[in-house]
Amino acid sequence: MINVKGGFLKAEQVYNRSKCNGIFTSQALAEILSSPNFTELLEATKRGVDNLGQPDPVLTKVLQEIGFTALPIMVDSNHYQLLVKSGLTPVYRGVKRDNAIVDFATNPELFVGKGLLCNGVHFVYDDGTKSSYGNTPLEMAARYARKPPKGLHKKIDADMQHYNEGQIVRALISENAKAIEIKELLKLAKMVTESIKSNNTISESTKQKMIKLFSKEASVIAALEGIDVIVAERTRFLIGLNRGVFIMDKGMVDAELNK
Repeated sequence: MINVKGGFLKAEQVYNRSKCNGIFTSQALAEILSSPNFTELLEATKRGVDNLGQPDPVLTKVLQEIGFTALPIMVDSNHYQLLVKSGLTPVYRGVKRDNAIVDFATNPELFVGKGLLCNGVHFVYDDGTKSSYGNTPLEMAARYARKPPKGLHKKIDADMQHYNEGQIVRALISENAKAIEIKELLKLAKMVTESIKSNNTISESTKQKMIKLFSKEASVIAALEGIDVIVAERTRFLIGLNRGVFIMDKGMVDAELNK
């Protein structure tokens, strides 16, 4: 289970023992910073509503370098239900595609998307309560799985009665996952920025590029520190960086494959 501040999620908090070593030794990061297309790459990490559904090439490159390339852990349906009863944290991801479950479970190329808080693979985690809007986590994820039929405006209407279903990816988070709460990640980002400013082994232009990048995308810092998931307690979003700490029901995946 992932433990963030003693709450429902239980996992190791790693930010306060971080030494930021990965920031200065990453070959992938060095290539990004020295790229003649750095400005374009920096723009491609931009978060916001207009960029949702677009991949983040910078974070993708870093995740590949550090080995966050494993597929989810597959267990049979009975084992999965036992893990649910054991208290592992359920997470749900609503996607407007009919192949979302199989894609997350089997595609070696992980889609690393953009979000409002930070970039990665976005889920809603289940802490056993409803949101301030009265929605359960599953209902929140279902909203993201809605897709408008052809001919209708893409803006989601209030009752969503005119929208078809995409798919909801369901998983559990391994008890061995390393997690960080988003507020603590921002503290870590500030600490990293200070360490960059005081580092005398890199050029001033490189320092400025690093600061610009990390101010836009703290998920890169989390990845280089070996953090598997980022948790936003206020909104109950969980942003995955390492697919290898997610556990899925093989029976559910097989059922989708055999459709």
